[in-house]
Amino acid sequence: MDTVSSAALASRTSNMDDRFPAYIADGRWQPTRTGDYEADCRHGHELAKDIADRVSRDSNPLHLSVAMRAIVESGRWEGVEIGLFSRLGMMLS
Repeated sequence: MDTVSSAALASRTSNMDDRFPAYIADGRWQPTRTGDYEADCRHGHELAKDIADRVSRDSNPLHLSVAMRAIVESGRWEGVEIGLFSRLGMMLS
């Protein structure tokens, strides 16, 4: 199975007006972090909504794939990421 970087995956997607939102710069996961766990979780909730809105707006689930790949490649699992995936879980339940 081929491995594809987040940047390469994003460049292959269609219907992506703004391929890299500020929190995914050049395919790298770079959200704003405050260092405050609660505030970072809230920010993660906002990012989850933004990603879901992009998927819905463009009818393109690859927005989520690009974000998930960038998060995995970053190797970080902190408030922002926990908040993001918690919110996605709530949205799906």
